[in-house]
Amino acid sequence: MERAFLAGFGFGGALLAAAPAAAGDGSVAVRLGGETLRIPAAALRDGPPPFWERALHALGLSAPPVFARLPDAELPAPVSGRRADGRGGFEWSMEAFGPGGERAWRRAQREFAARIWFGREGFGDAEVRPHASGLHRVRPRDWPAGDWLAVRTPPAPARPAPADLLAARCWTHGLPSTTCAVEFLHRGLLVRFDVAERDLRLLDALQQAMRRRIDAWREAP
Repeated sequence: MERAFLAGFGFGGALLAAAPAAAGDGSVAVRLGGETLRIPAAALRDGPPPFWERALHALGLSAPPVFARLPDAELPAPVSGRRADGRGGFEWSMEAFGPGGERAWRRAQREFAARIWFGREGFGDAEVRPHASGLHRVRPRDWPAGDWLAVRTPPAPARPAPADLLAARCWTHGLPSTTCAVEFLHRGLLVRFDVAERDLRLLDALQQAMRRRIDAWREAP
């Protein structure tokens, strides 16, 4: 996938590492940017991040994220997602931006959305068709057949591009099923998760569940 698109998915600005500290009640106080989250230990992923994440951090491309899980009881429906340790629940991550990082991320998102919306820089002949989730599938014709973008509304260049146009990046790459990567912002934190293509219909419900978790974990200033 081209660099300009990756910039919109977390490579477009400095991110700060989390600073965890254990508490006597079994929760973990995690400092992310200007927020302190008190997260139950059971809601955190055990163990170090995967090798590929550690390699990225060593190169300075990202700071270590905090991996959390939504228990099955909070999921809107059974969901296929990353389950690194087999304990169940749905895994997702949070990261904090460094100085200027959030502004750079937003700018990269706007610029990439404009390319899709107005058919610029490779998107002029993109295939656009409805998706069963209610989203729309966009694939430039020179992309691999299994790579495509999920957008919230089909491009209409006569109107301004919506700020939340891009919903997910999806790929197959020879696998038996398609995986879709999602990013969004909440309270200045970059939240990420992966879902199977069939679960794209649950994107909004999953994001709302993660927002509720973050809000519940926030410590009062």
